[in-house]
Amino acid sequence: GETQPGDGAAAPGDVIYHAMANVNVTIGGVSTPAAFAGLTPTFAGLYQVNIQMPDGIAAGSEVPVAITASDPATGATASGNVVTIAVQ
Repeated sequence: GETQPGDGAAAPGDVIYHAMANVNVTIGGVSTPAAFAGLTPTFAGLYQVNIQMPDGIAAGSEVPVAITASDPATGATASGNVVTIAVQ
């Protein structure tokens, strides 16, 4: 496999680093798997999570968004802070 970027070093722009965990996003109570989760190219320590908005999310000015990552080997999970977004 590819060598990971060093601590504090930017991820290269020509290699894609995927998260090893399974990443899931819940928006307004509707769950969807991340299409991509991993290091953002050319940035140091910045991860990005890409999703496609699932159907069935009610419109609102403060719809909760939660990201959960689970280790496929152990089943251990970690969750980020819940944030809100506007949905039209």
